[in-house]
Amino acid sequence: MVQQFNLTNCVKCHIVSCNLTYFCQALKMNSQIKLLNVAFNNISDINSNCFQQSDHLRFVDLSTNAIVFIQSGLFENLNQLKLVNLSSNPIKTLHTNTFNNVSKLFLISLRETNMLRAKKDVFHTLSFKILETNNYLTCCLAPNETVCTAVKPWFFSCTDLLTNIVLNVVFSCVSFFILIANCLCVIVLRISFRINHRKGLEKTGAFSVSVALVNVSGIFCCLPLIVLWAVDLTFMGEFFLIASQWRSSVLCFSILALFSFFSFLSPLLLSIFSLSRLQIVKFPMNTMFKETQFVLKCSLPLFCASGLISTTLTLLSWFIDVQKRNVEMQMVICFPFVDPSDKMILAKVTTALAITLQIVAVVFIATVYIICFFL
Repeated sequence: MVQQFNLTNCVKCHIVSCNLTYFCQALKMNSQIKLLNVAFNNISDINSNCFQQSDHLRFVDLSTNAIVFIQSGLFENLNQLKLVNLSSNPIKTLHTNTFNNVSKLFLISLRETNMLRAKKDVFHTLSFKILETNNYLTCCLAPNETVCTAVKPWFFSCTDLLTNIVLNVVFSCVSFFILIANCLCVIVLRISFRINHRKGLEKTGAFSVSVALVNVSGIFCCLPLIVLWAVDLTFMGEFFLIASQWRSSVLCFSILALFSFFSFLSPLLLSIFSLSRLQIVKFPMNTMFKETQFVLKCSLPLFCASGLISTTLTLLSWFIDVQKRNVEMQMVICFPFVDPSDKMILAKVTTALAITLQIVAVVFIATVYIICFFL
């Protein structure tokens, strides 16, 4: 296709919708070109030295082609360049030195590129006015003074998961403290149970088992927190680059499952154990709640029910995520408990269910202890 186009004396070159696949060889014959418009063609590859002799180039329109990779140093040292249009290309990534020493750049257009990967400092040497894009990830790469046209999604941020070092330290300390405290309690209660069993005090073991089960549920609470802290530490300063993949990852949905499990199990366990206190106070010599096996039999359905609810919720969230990616080309966050966009029915149902369960549990536990107080 190159042979059909003579760019030797062309200053403003428009080669649009011509099924062009390559143009760099013809461009090397013209060092005076100022405008190059090769939109709506089939260009898929551009050599890194394609514009090496185009010192006067000001406007480049490569939109609506088949460009997947932008070569390193492609626009390097083009000091007159003001506008670059790369829109509507299946671009996957941008290299760090793509725009090195481009001092007069005014606008870069990256609309409809679906760029999922990029180097954090891809624009670090640039100072340009406008970045056109519909992907907010690209906005996070732009300098602070650049105006970005993308609309910020409610669930997306250019910061890390934990936005500052103080929060990071507090988050990690609290998470590991909860984990260590609950594990130690379980170990101590296990030792206490075995000692009582040797002494023939089997019935006193029911209380140890009850408290240990509450501690086990507490472990399910801190595990998601520790995973979040570890992810933030791993991708510190660059989390926004993998945010889209993270929101649909198996790890993120696993955190959802664990956190949901704790959210439903904890109030149920506390409710049943407060009921056991009432029975022991009211019938101190004749209650099944003083028997270890009975406590375990009462707790097992609660674990099963919480596991079933959390698993169902996680699978529904994953299914909705897949549908949105396939149909709407957008991803939902794997945590359904907060949804400022007010569009996720599952988030509303889950939030209502969790809050209702917590309120009912609080009222029930308070009522039980009030009754115990007057007995």
